[in-house]
Amino acid sequence: MLDECYDFNTQDVENIIYLEHVNLAQPDQMTAMVFYVEGLGLTRDPYAPDSSATMWINIGNSQIHVAKYDTPQVLAGHIGLITPSISLLIQRLKNIQNHKLITGTKFSWKIKDKFKKDLVPKEYSGQILHVTGPWGNKFRIYEHSKELGLHQLAIYYVLHYCKLNTSQSVAQFYQKFFQVPVTIVPSQKMVHIPVGPKQRVIFMEHENFCNENYTNYHIAIYISQFSQTYLRFAAEKLLFTQHRFTDKCDTLEETLKWKQFRTRDIINEEKEVVLSFEHEVRSLHHHYF
Repeated sequence: MLDECYDFNTQDVENIIYLEHVNLAQPDQMTAMVFYVEGLGLTRDPYAPDSSATMWINIGNSQIHVAKYDTPQVLAGHIGLITPSISLLIQRLKNIQNHKLITGTKFSWKIKDKFKKDLVPKEYSGQILHVTGPWGNKFRIYEHSKELGLHQLAIYYVLHYCKLNTSQSVAQFYQKFFQVPVTIVPSQKMVHIPVGPKQRVIFMEHENFCNENYTNYHIAIYISQFSQTYLRFAAEKLLFTQHRFTDKCDTLEETLKWKQFRTRDIINEEKEVVLSFEHEVRSLHHHYF
């Protein structure tokens, strides 16, 4: 019998099916252009409604949205990227390190040949680049290989810190409200949330993490169970509407109009906020899907 030989559950689609973008606002678009395009070798989306205030940077099927904002948004953690060639990337980073817009910023990079394999399959044997952007955002960049299981250019994961003894609560939150399976790694005080095929958001406890330093960056995800998920968040008054974007979604009618809603507070079973991390949650009927 086929069902005795194969686990067909591995082919099922979860509620969160796609990590579309990470939004990180920065004060200077030209410096951001040098870093992301000339340095990391990424491209601006030629079809996006870009302006002098916003850039949409393509990373395979995902993006980083770079909005112009006086206070830079620095992710409390790092973003894992996959690139076709580490050697070509190193040459690009060398080319910009003395650029007049980069000199004097927090930009840096270094090669890691030996590392703890807590975020990649144990079979992966490639190098890792640790790169810090001009305002302090950190990236770990891996060379494409079959072990990683994604395209040659991709956001592999987003790792975000959380307070000590809260990763279990974060896991329970995603299980309850997004109804996705989670992988808890107790030895690393870490939880993995699937956000698409081979993509994850990872939360890891850190003794120096301070939730009060959150600067309102966000991720955008697409979900398959839009109405049920919305109602779960609405019932607990966890919809986030006090943001700077036009899609306020204060009512159900507005939510249906924009085909998305936002949530920010991750709570524990006692309904205490354990982490602030904004999600832009979109329907599969959203016009950008």
